[in-house]
Amino acid sequence: MGFRLAQRQVDGKKKKGLAIMRYEVKTQRGLRRGDIRMAGYWVTEMGKSGFGGYAWKRLLTVAAEDCHGIICHEILALCEAWERVTKGKKRGTRSVVFLAKAAWLLAVAKKNRDSDHLINLTWENKMGVT
Repeated sequence: MGFRLAQRQVDGKKKKGLAIMRYEVKTQRGLRRGDIRMAGYWVTEMGKSGFGGYAWKRLLTVAAEDCHGIICHEILALCEAWERVTKGKKRGTRSVVFLAKAAWLLAVAKKNRDSDHLINLTWENKMGVT
């Protein structure tokens, strides 16, 4: 199974970096543990490596699965602001401030896995709407 590799421009040449899955795993681990430094570092690395769109998908998923309350609205608003700022421009280091703020909010948010447990329950019992 191959993973897409993050690439950076260094001296006009593309250099391969860590597999994007490692960025994702380390970001999510930091978010779930409440480790702001780890989550912030890895999510901004994803943004700098050109995977900002993918980072937003992961952050929105974590907000829906792991966090209590209406934090999804705040993360969605930051995502929309990021898209507005980076529209038509090269996405660089200036746009990672939105990713960093979202990571900070998710890391300090109260955790609740009820929605994830509900999905597991319905799949396990093969319950459906009939």
